[in-house]
Amino acid sequence: MQHRDGFAPTLDVSNIEQLLPDFKERDIYLCGPQGFMDKIICILREKGYDLGKLDSERFVAHDMRALTPSDFQAAQADIYFQHLDQRIQLTAADQGLTLMQIAERHKVHIEVGCRQGMCGTCKLTLRQGEVSGNTLGNAVYLCTAFPASNKLVLDA
Repeated sequence: MQHRDGFAPTLDVSNIEQLLPDFKERDIYLCGPQGFMDKIICILREKGYDLGKLDSERFVAHDMRALTPSDFQAAQADIYFQHLDQRIQLTAADQGLTLMQIAERHKVHIEVGCRQGMCGTCKLTLRQGEVSGNTLGNAVYLCTAFPASNKLVLDA
């Protein structure tokens, strides 16, 4: 669909279903300026798209905050990597580490890539619990995200 000036119409919440009738069934790759990406993510959310099927590439890293001991009680905390059927009990030595660093420290073999939260290789889906750092809906980028609850379940 083109406008008479030769340019494609601007994608918005009112025309996405007309322009891309099967978008909910598609895996979508999103890349571009942050404002554009934010707009598209809002449109997809509003239309009920499963953000777990969205891959994105970012040109800037997200603000990250490692949890403090008052936020995170390692003696009671665990992470379950459901797709690998591996559960790890966290220790005090895991304090302040990203989810990727924790997985590597406990010999959980996950896919890794750029380690800057931009490539999406390490992305998993959060099924239970909370994380801080780089997320997109339920998608968690392990290299730049931290545990924010004592129980986490992650899946492919």
